[in-house]
Amino acid sequence: MDRAETFDMEPRSISPLPLLLVEDDIDLAATVRDHLERRGWSVEHASNGAKALALVMEHSYALVILDQRMPGLTGLELCRRMRGGIARHL
Repeated sequence: MDRAETFDMEPRSISPLPLLLVEDDIDLAATVRDHLERRGWSVEHASNGAKALALVMEHSYALVILDQRMPGLTGLELCRRMRGGIARHL
């Protein structure tokens, strides 16, 4: 069995798990969102780090997928801020 077969991206509960997708490329975000929603995730999209930071301060997510290279607040800086306690809960 290879690694791809052992990694399961499907949520385990009956109701969709909330996921935040942070991606500034709108076309790529739409493609990823469609794929994840077909897999049963409830996907919310933020097109930049500032919007994502506002969302994580208001909502709880089972998973956050970050684009590393975004203008302004990068994915790495956003991750640092979330891990540093700026977000209420994830």
